[in-house]
Amino acid sequence: MNNNPTLLLGAVLLCGGLVGFVLMQTMSDNQEGAQGQAELTSQVATLSDTLDRVNRQMEAMEQRLDAMPAPGSQNAVSRTIDPAEIDRLVAEAIAREAQSLLAAGGPAAEGVEDALDTETKKAQTLDRSIGRLLDPSLSDEDREKLWDELHELGLLEEAIAQLETEAENDPGNNELLNQLAYAYLQPIIRGGASSMEAGKWSYKADGVWDQILESDDHNWDARFSKAISYSFYPPIMGKGPEAIKHFEILVGQQANQAPQDGFDQTHLMLGNMYMQAGDTDKANAAWQTGLERFPENGELRKRLGLD
Repeated sequence: MNNNPTLLLGAVLLCGGLVGFVLMQTMSDNQEGAQGQAELTSQVATLSDTLDRVNRQMEAMEQRLDAMPAPGSQNAVSRTIDPAEIDRLVAEAIAREAQSLLAAGGPAAEGVEDALDTETKKAQTLDRSIGRLLDPSLSDEDREKLWDELHELGLLEEAIAQLETEAENDPGNNELLNQLAYAYLQPIIRGGASSMEAGKWSYKADGVWDQILESDDHNWDARFSKAISYSFYPPIMGKGPEAIKHFEILVGQQANQAPQDGFDQTHLMLGNMYMQAGDTDKANAAWQTGLERFPENGELRKRLGLD
């Protein structure tokens, strides 16, 4: 058996999950009689023994790692492990365990087969979704549908991790970085993140927007997203003035560009932020400028009392 501690951990998680599955199957199949119960009980015992054995091996490996000389010492041993190799070995171990249960047949095998089908579907959905999210022609509506699907399948953090990898491999791709920043907001928007978790994800997104703006200070998506994010911070956080600053920069930059989708929202939000700060004159001026440039915007007309 491979002695990689991460592989052993993967096997532990697998065995623990399968033991739990067989236990639940035993409770739900009592009506099958004593013979069926005995068979499932035997499977539970076998899996429990496997779990105990793997636990002991992992503890032994951890002790060996702790006993290794510190890096840089004369007798140091390289402890660098290729993450891709770890993933491959863990996947192989899981596949071997699953195939053993499938070959044994019975209710446990049926459950494993269903679980494998579910995991396959999730993996396929994740790969397909990441490819589509990176398609610049994808509409906002379809993008939101993809995030809804990823949320329903419990794949938000997996999608984030994959986008992080994509960004690491293509660090100068600002469109990709914008998608990553928006991905960081998904646990807040769709996942019901706690206040502490929301702060963590917001901080990550903000860092990506800063990274984009350092290389391209005219990147509208990054600056607008950053300004919108700050506009939702509680007043006690003191982000209002920064939101106003970014909206003001956007208004100035937009004045020299052909109108695009979203440009009207910059004027609307700038006026809203001025109003929150208690500056009615500046708010009305921002809305008026916006209406002159985007006369079809009904929200701007409402803010100015014209509708």
